[in-house]
Amino acid sequence: ARTAAVAIIKHANPCGVALAGDLGEAYRRALACDTESAFGGIVAFNRALDAATAREVAKLFVDAGLIVTCSFISPFRSERQMVRELVDEAEFIEIFVDAPLEVCMQRDPKGLYKKAQAGEIKNFTGFDSPYEAPESAEIHLKTGDLSAEDAAERVIETLIERGFIG
Repeated sequence: ARTAAVAIIKHANPCGVALAGDLGEAYRRALACDTESAFGGIVAFNRALDAATAREVAKLFVDAGLIVTCSFISPFRSERQMVRELVDEAEFIEIFVDAPLEVCMQRDPKGLYKKAQAGEIKNFTGFDSPYEAPESAEIHLKTGDLSAEDAAERVIETLIERGFIG
């Protein structure tokens, strides 16, 4: 998702679009809780707190008139619904970046999937914590079959169709 978000930003900026960049990566660097406990697992409370904080930060950017891209693993429909309800209906586009687990593992620069597979990280989405696929995402990208550039192009086309960019 992050690679596609970067490609979207590269496409949108020459169009003169005010874009907040990839909020997901900036959030992880500066604002996120330590989601891993001392016992090597992801703490559900911290994950939920991070999701709530990220929603509110994204809304601040939207309220300022920016287009915001957020690349997060968002495993629960209820959390994604809360984001959808936070902004006007026309301001939210859910993008389901659908990649098989094997592809996620190949593209994992931090090695987190390998650690989860080895049992070093508990409660990791896709291993021992569930992922609830979106039921009606506006855009469904099967990134096992698409390059990051092709995925970004599909998103840009949707942003043009909906009048976000020209």
